[in-house]
Amino acid sequence: MREFDTANRILIGKSGADHVTLEITEPLNQDSWLEGNLDVRVGPWSGTIRVLFYQGELNRFASQIERLYSDLVGPAELHPMEPYLELRLCGNGRGAIILKGEAQDSPSSGTYLVFRLEMDQTELPAIATWLRTADPV
Repeated sequence: MREFDTANRILIGKSGADHVTLEITEPLNQDSWLEGNLDVRVGPWSGTIRVLFYQGELNRFASQIERLYSDLVGPAELHPMEPYLELRLCGNGRGAIILKGEAQDSPSSGTYLVFRLEMDQTELPAIATWLRTADPV
């Protein structure tokens, strides 16, 4: 299930259960960066970190998600220049989607969280729309 809390935040998963929330706190600045917060809650683990995305990174991920929604197979991957958050969505060809992610507070710290969520293909269009809205090219 996905919900839009505000125009600049998306919840992937279920509130009160395993989920990822991505919020853009600073829209595109003059240096072409988006800044935001990532909140991950999976199993007994939870945390919030600051994330940065360069202009176009979220939009390209949206294109891959739209293709995944259409084909239901193959990955859609987010590998930003600043690797605070990396995501991989993969379909099984029948509508089930697995989200695998890795979040780290600092690329040099060596501390990171690896997580996995299960979701349904019906969640993908709203995620892609949100990504395009957050990162218009």
